[in-house]
Amino acid sequence: NEVIVARDGAERIAQDLVRSGADALLLVPPFAEQLSGSAALASLGVPLATIATGMAMPDVTTVRIDNHAAMLSITQRVIANGHRRIAYIAGPDPYSVVAARLDGFRAALARHGLSEDAALIVEHGDFDYLSGIAAAQSLLSNPDRPTAIICSSDDLAAGVIAHAQTIGLRLPRDLTVTGFDDTILASRIFPPLTVVRQPVEEMAFRATQCLIAALGKGAEQTIISDELFDHVIVERQSVAAAPEHESMKE
Repeated sequence: NEVIVARDGAERIAQDLVRSGADALLLVPPFAEQLSGSAALASLGVPLATIATGMAMPDVTTVRIDNHAAMLSITQRVIANGHRRIAYIAGPDPYSVVAARLDGFRAALARHGLSEDAALIVEHGDFDYLSGIAAAQSLLSNPDRPTAIICSSDDLAAGVIAHAQTIGLRLPRDLTVTGFDDTILASRIFPPLTVVRQPVEEMAFRATQCLIAALGKGAEQTIISDELFDHVIVERQSVAAAPEHESMKE
């Protein structure tokens, strides 16, 4: 079982760090998801915090954005441009943000009376460029291809754009693409990506503050918290109006 193996690996890494002298651990996804609830986490005896996760946890302090609301918001921007045939690329299951973002996408469709097409949702692969290419190859090979593709990471979106341009599509006129995170890549590819920006540096700073405060109080007085930061939709040039025949569909 891949999830069990991943949890075992996360537990070993955490235990090794504590044995090496770490007084607190700042985790990045999906380590917190893999450790939360495990006996190994309870035995570590140090405060833990994580950033950019998709959910609150009972035993790890979380500092994050509302991924559901963020994906709902950017999907609604695409719908407002007249798109009705919208595809979605989700990313890997071990990350809790995957489920939250997919739920946000589905909520946006439902809010605007759009039917979900299972053939337009890609739920396998990683958050990387090659997975974006593979997903685009599948989605864009259909004669009734989507006019927009919502991606759960900037790297996925970059892969989609690369493949779309390889097959002769002109972006964003022929295909709208959005990303998530606002990495450096998002503003350096063409067309530059419209994205959800999450303030990773600020979240990491706040999570570190929580850990320092926990060290000052001692393990018995540590309070587990869940703090939400605001997301921002960054408008660039990868979103355009849907083709007229598409936007006229009910």
